[in-house]
Amino acid sequence: MTTKMFDIKTYGALVQDMTTWILANQDAITDFNEGSISRSITEATARVMARLYMKCLAGFENYNIQIPSRAFGVNQKSGQAASGEVTFSIDSATGSDITIASGVLLQSVDGDLYETTEDGTITAGNTDSDAVSVQAQETGSEYNLQAGELTLILDSTEADSVTNASYITGGQNQESNEAYLQRFQEYTLGLSKANVTGQISVAADIDGVNSASLVEHFPPAAGYYNTTIYIEDGGGVAPQTLVDTVQLAIDGNNNTIAGTRGSGTRCRVLSSTVLSTNVTIELLGVPGIDLSIIEYLATSSITGYMNNLDIGETFRVNELINRIMDNTAEIQDVNSLSPSANIVPSSNQVVRLGTLNISVVYD
Repeated sequence: MTTKMFDIKTYGALVQDMTTWILANQDAITDFNEGSISRSITEATARVMARLYMKCLAGFENYNIQIPSRAFGVNQKSGQAASGEVTFSIDSATGSDITIASGVLLQSVDGDLYETTEDGTITAGNTDSDAVSVQAQETGSEYNLQAGELTLILDSTEADSVTNASYITGGQNQESNEAYLQRFQEYTLGLSKANVTGQISVAADIDGVNSASLVEHFPPAAGYYNTTIYIEDGGGVAPQTLVDTVQLAIDGNNNTIAGTRGSGTRCRVLSSTVLSTNVTIELLGVPGIDLSIIEYLATSSITGYMNNLDIGETFRVNELINRIMDNTAEIQDVNSLSPSANIVPSSNQVVRLGTLNISVVYD
């Protein structure tokens, strides 16, 4: 919860306070009835002041929060766009190469937009292209996709169809103020760098890392490693390039990067694994609300919670129910939910939504 630096005054309170002050400090102006000139001037001034109060509050909550941490070089993370690869296909092979240009606009089954970031080619005699890189047009974890969910070509191209054979991942929401403060607190606790909190902080500060955990090994794992750091990029796993970047930050290179692991210790960095969790839920809908609307709202609440859990973070049934009920007035109740118990992942796992089955009943 963000602590307010001062109390704001509402428009109504400002009008009342100014009227009271004017009446108490002079006797020439006494008519403050609705429609009077003095009342109109007071109201106009109060509107401006109320807006200034709100702007000051927004400034304190959105900018001043960064002042102490920026002195340590710890900046609030921006959102990240999801990316991955797709394959374009044609119905029948041709005798010449077909080029798929960079910048082709694609759409997922949920209506989110992506575009190719490089040229692709369907070579003569083949029906499928090589792997073509794509990226979401917007940032956020909601743009992470499972295999087979990017299927619509919006721009003109010679390809007949497109699909993603593997995950589109790496999408992250902009770091919230609460998460930013928590990360800065962990940073200060780990200023020695070689302790557990410090090593996690080093990993979490790398751009592209959404969450990190650390496991100590007694005796060393594989007879060699004292600790293992697990990371993920928002989709539940981390690409090897990101793993290598964190490993370099931990180990250093005896030149420009000092490294942070303790002398005489060995640390390995690995991608976390996804603990795919299927959800089956029955909802009691508000009469008159279309089924598709309830399903859409419930899906948004469920994916928003489950696909933003950190490594090792417990999936809590009550929290999921609260998210659904708090965010969707069109739902009266959750009649049944599977899983019915909390799920506690291991230190190298992150819970993510698997298949989702929603049914809706009405009174």
